Amino acid sequence: MINHRYQILEKLGGGGSGQVFLVEDILKQRQQYAMKILHFEDSSESAAAEQFRNEVSILAALNHPNLVRVFDFGIVRRSDDDSLNGRHFLAMEYIHGVTAENWFRSLHSDHDRAVHLKHVALQALEVLAYVHRQGIIHFDIKPDNFLLIVDGQKENDPPFLKLTDFGFSSRKDGHHEFPLRGTLEYTAPELLRRDPFDHRIDLYSLGASLYQLIEERCPFEANDPVELIKKVLTAEPEFHRSAGADYALFLPLLGRLLHKNPSDRFQSASEAASTLTRAEQMPPALFNHISKPGFVGRESEKKRISTAIASLAAKHPGEKEVAMLIIGQEGIGKTALLAEMVRFARASDVPVVEMNKSQRDVPFGAVIDLLSLLRAEVLSRSSSGGELTERFADVIDMPCESGHDNSKQLQTEWMLEREKTIESQARFINQTTLLFPLMVVVDDVDLLDDESAEVVKRVIRDGNPGRLLVLLAVRIENSFSV
Repeated sequence: MINHRYQILEKLGGGGSGQVFLVEDILKQRQQYAMKILHFEDSSESAAAEQFRNEVSILAALNHPNLVRVFDFGIVRRSDDDSLNGRHFLAMEYIHGVTAENWFRSLHSDHDRAVHLKHVALQALEVLAYVHRQGIIHFDIKPDNFLLIVDGQKENDPPFLKLTDFGFSSRKDGHHEFPLRGTLEYTAPELLRRDPFDHRIDLYSLGASLYQLIEERCPFEANDPVELIKKVLTAEPEFHRSAGADYALFLPLLGRLLHKNPSDRFQSASEAASTLTRAEQMPPALFNHISKPGFVGRESEKKRISTAIASLAAKHPGEKEVAMLIIGQEGIGKTALLAEMVRFARASDVPVVEMNKSQRDVPFGAVIDLLSLLRAEVLSRSSSGGELTERFADVIDMPCESGHDNSKQLQTEWMLEREKTIESQARFINQTTLLFPLMVVVDDVDLLDDESAEVVKRVIRDGNPGRLLVLLAVRIENSFSV
């Protein structure tokens, strides 16, 4: 068990930087995740540690269906395996996928390859367009970093693409301020020349990847790295299979993507995608995976909340806001803003517990899951956590030894002493802030059951400034007041 929450089911793999496990979240309906646990501990300043922190930082800020979703990240504070304690972890979407190279090798017909490649290329361009709009360069686009999901797709449907491995990614462009990164066969010439660069290096790498998926070899190959660099800088790619009738659509695309001068390439992934869609009518279903915008035009709110979170991270109690309320109609991006702030808090090592609305007629329905998550945080983060959770055991959803869900029984018992239970649950939440700073997030607070809403109000009423931040979103003004 990791952090009193994640049960390890099996080891999926490992490498130089760490191990990957299949885990089950016992507090989230036993959802399964792929958990990456690094070899180094928190204090390490190794290149691997920096690469991992970079990947977490980048992925935590992104939200797109063609990216691997991140659900949790942090430090292993309590584990049955002592060797894991102190290490960084990243809990991600568990994908039953195959690399693009392996999947396309399994197709024996050039016609089938070309048909599916159009769809895969468009998905790659769409997700790159999104990543680049966020000011991020991937730096390691290659077939091995495209996972294709076939399970669950209808017969003859194209595979669904997931772009992975943001370990080398950067929010910077311009000149080299770091060692050469990425995989040499797919690296853009301007990087090898140490010229100024921007997001167009990813477009070159995508061109090299598409070339490899068609030709089953890289545009330039050599046994010696120096010779390979020379070819990338001076030679022109040779088109054999890609010059055939089945791939006629791709020849002009590859020609521009692989241009040695970035000014002669497509200037954006969107422009390249337009070339594909203009050349041949593509099914509109391809374009329904467009991510919702963030909380646009409310930078002052973001800054204010971020400042409050940073204050929590600094662990300086004082006269600070305990609660912040975001008001707005459905669809303006309140949930997106909350998600962004949750990622920012976790990246700042501020514990976050979220209250999810349930059916309004289920008493304590929303708070019960929050208390379970908070209990796990308390036990993982504090040596005195066991004493605190035992003291409030009668108002926390403690794990049932039989493994059965006992929440309904608890809710019935709590309603018999409703007032006492509400007060005790609020006190438990506030007591945890004496052990560590805490952010509580409540979306659609106006839809909470009455008991959970009352707990939130009392937490805010008695909260510790500088140690607690309750972040709430509400659809209707004046529908929630403390």
